[in-house]
Amino acid sequence: MHSYSREISCGLAYHNIITTIMNEHHLDLHDTLTWLGRYTDVIVSRFLSNIKHIPSWDPDTDRRVRKYVDGLGQWVRGNDDWSYESKRYYGDDGLSIREDRILRLSQRTGNYLKPEFEVDVYGESNCELVEKSANCINV
Repeated sequence: MHSYSREISCGLAYHNIITTIMNEHHLDLHDTLTWLGRYTDVIVSRFLSNIKHIPSWDPDTDRRVRKYVDGLGQWVRGNDDWSYESKRYYGDDGLSIREDRILRLSQRTGNYLKPEFEVDVYGESNCELVEKSANCINV
């Protein structure tokens, strides 16, 4: 979800969960984000509810299972926090986007590689950088 703005700005969002939901359910962007938010709420609620129903084995196994399940939750939370706090997806705006939940989609210059280069996978070296001026690089 976090990479959507970056990917859509350069025409690379074909594999993104937002594009997939839009295509699968025939939704516009706003309705897709609403659908994804509700779906996420259901999944988180199930996860938290299921924690209460984890069976018990023995003290050592129970401790290990609790640690593992807690790690699953922390991994999801940490990935979400990292997506806002790093500059990878939102630049300097990540913390304000997390706060007000407003993201403005705009055309981006360059993506993944510097805008003056593209990868020529058919070149003799099979991975040659070739000079090119382009707004976004589709590789």
